[in-house]
This record gives sequence, C-alpha cells and structure tokens, in this order.
Amino acid sequence: MKKVLIAEDDTLLRTVLANQFALSGFEVVTAQNGEEGVEMYFSEKPDAVVLDVMMPKKSGLEMMEEIRAMAPLATTPFVILSNSNELEHVARAADSGVIAYLIKSDPQITAVVNLINEHLNKAKPV
Repeated sequence: MKKVLIAEDDTLLRTVLANQFALSGFEVVTAQNGEEGVEMYFSEKPDAVVLDVMMPKKSGLEMMEEIRAMAPLATTPFVILSNSNELEHVARAADSGVIAYLIKSDPQITAVVNLINEHLNKAKPV
C-alpha cells in the first residue's frame, strides 16, 4: 500500500485530503506543521508528500528543503498545495524539485490524489 504524508495546518483541509487519499487506497499520515512534518517524514517514510507552504513552526518550503538536505538521494515526490502564488515561493519550490505547485482555490481534491497516483505509478518499474 502506498503511503502519503499530508502536512497541512488547516484541520478541515487536512482531514478532507486524508479521507480522499484513504478512499483511493493510500495509507495516510498527517502533520499539522512543518516541524512535525519533518519528523513524520523520517519516521513514516512516505511514498509521497503533500504540503502547505505557510505553516507554523516551519514552513512547507523549509520542511521540504530540510528533508532534501538530510536525505539528498531520496526521490520522494512533493506536491505543494498553497494559498500563496508568490513568485519567490514558486521558484523556491521548483528549485527543490516539487512535481506540482497548486493553488488551493484551483484544484479539486481528487486531482491532487490523481497527480500523486500518476507520478508514483510512472516511477515504478514495470
């Protein structure tokens, strides 16, 4: 079973995302801030990560950069789901190798799940 880590400080959105991923056959682990997200990443070893940019204790970008620095060979795909479309955030995310930077007001939750599924399925050798 594929495992996804959802790092999101908004309880309702975190719950909706978790439920949708679970319905799609994922094991789901969650974090409510970036600091907890780093801890959960290394303890749970998810196949993919969905995260928010603006979170308490550590931003999603800081979380992702810390994970990439501590595990430089890890190929875990990251998807950012944020309210911020600031160019600096988008550029920083791109430099860290995200597979998608989505604005919260735009995508449907199922689109996020499908994006992760497609990416993980492509990454697996046949």
